[in-house]
Amino acid sequence: MKTIRKQSGFTLIELMIVIAIIAILAAIALPAYQSYVVRTQVSEVITAASGARTEIAEYVASNGELPGAYSVQEQESKFVESVTWSDGSERIEAKARSTNSDDVNGEFIYLTPTVNSANNTVAWVCDGSIPDNFRPGSCQG
Repeated sequence: MKTIRKQSGFTLIELMIVIAIIAILAAIALPAYQSYVVRTQVSEVITAASGARTEIAEYVASNGELPGAYSVQEQESKFVESVTWSDGSERIEAKARSTNSDDVNGEFIYLTPTVNSANNTVAWVCDGSIPDNFRPGSCQG
């Protein structure tokens, strides 16, 4: 009498289908994740520039005007090359450093102040040379 053997395990076609599905999901997820990583790096640049923003706001509150030549506290990290006050253009310039994107590496975030002389407060406008798709919504020009 011949016994019918029950199949156990997966066939080659089933395994190939699973691998194809995983490859499609990875092709979608990987670029989205890389973009997310770059956006978080840009957020760190903006956070570093915010420290200088506080310094400038305190200066305006005390003196009633924007500073001329002014040295902000050094803000440098893995993703922030420098943060400076540009007295020529009267703005904070934060230079980004990114290992994941040439679109961001060496580019700038600009925080431009507008002084309300009635009460010595400052309103800020965020802009920059970093592409809009990597900047937060509050910092797109």
